[in-house]
Formats: sequence, structure tokens, C-alpha cells
Amino acid sequence: MRTTAMAVLLASLILSPPALATTHYVDVNGGGTYTAHQPAIDAAAGCDTVLVASGTYHDCTHVGFDGTLNCVMIKSGVTLRSATGRANCVTIDAQRDSLNPGRVLYCDGADSATRIEGFTITGGYLTDKHGGGVYCVGSAPVFANC
Repeated sequence: MRTTAMAVLLASLILSPPALATTHYVDVNGGGTYTAHQPAIDAAAGCDTVLVASGTYHDCTHVGFDGTLNCVMIKSGVTLRSATGRANCVTIDAQRDSLNPGRVLYCDGADSATRIEGFTITGGYLTDKHGGGVYCVGSAPVFANC
């Protein structure tokens, strides 16, 4: 009986397909599934990657939990990566000023499995709240080559 139970357990481990991570492609010029970061991040699950083609991205219309406009609201466990891995190829520009404030990247509760890699983050502007460029609350994301 014990041998049968071990054989069934072993067979189920071998035959069960592993959970597959998905890559979501973003290209401001329309060459990807998405033309902006946030819809791709919204579609992503933990362990997924949002891969961003070279270019400058200005889609900063997403209202954060604190009421501030954001370009990117990152989810826990998601990797946001430029296609080249180099910061000089992908820019997220909030284009904000004193009349039109907002931030570039916001993360709330993003764990250490969350990664942001290969971006220039610019153009955020806030005076009465924290983080015009990046604001992380209760988060520990990893930033690389930014």
C-alpha cells in the first residue's frame, strides 16, 4: 500500500505541468500586445514579466491609492524589464509640473520578487506628497540598471 501511494505521488509530480510564467510585450509603436505599461502590468500575475521595447512612454493617467496620477503602478512579484536591459533605451517620462503634478512609479506592498530593470525614470513632480519619481510603501522591489 505504501509503495502504491509513493508511486502515485511520484507520477503526479512528474506528469503535472509546471506553472508557466507569461511574458507581456509592450511597444509604444504598436509592435507588442500592449502600447503602455499599465495594461500589461494589470494583466500580469506574480512571476510574469512585462517586457518593454525601446522608446519613451508617457502614459501617466493611472490614479494611485493616494489619489496621485502615476505612470506605472507595479504589482507584487511582477518583473518590469526593458528589452535591452539598459536604462538609456527605455524612458518613462511623467511630464509633470506644478500645474499638473504626478509621479512616475508607485508600488504598494510589492515584495522582493518584484523587479524593475533597465529604465530611465524622469519627469515626476510632487510637492505635498512623497516620491515624484518612485514611491514605495510597504515594499521591497529590486531596482537594477535604472
